[in-house]
Amino acid sequence: MVTSKLEDGVLCVFIEGDLNAEETIKEAGKWEDAEYCGVLTDIRKMTSQPAAEQKKMEEWRKGLEVSRPNALLGGSGAMAALANIYVRFTGAKETRFFTDPDKAKARLKSFISKSG
Repeated sequence: MVTSKLEDGVLCVFIEGDLNAEETIKEAGKWEDAEYCGVLTDIRKMTSQPAAEQKKMEEWRKGLEVSRPNALLGGSGAMAALANIYVRFTGAKETRFFTDPDKAKARLKSFISKSG
């Protein structure tokens, strides 16, 4: 299941269960016309992330007209290792892993001053 919300200028996407690129893209697409500085993807309740689904996600991200930074929010060192594999495998740009949601949001918000 994938849900999302805008919070303090950040698009927050919450993934529960297996990563499903189509479902995640559809949910994030709801915010296509919204103003936000970056995307925080909460993967703390994600159970699996097949490589093919990861690749679909990054291809979609690369095809967007406006590129925004991405923060992956996880809960453990093991997830950090998986996130690093994701970044290398997909060539994800401006993607970092965090265990603290406030630090993740602060990093995303730091891009506002860089771009404007």
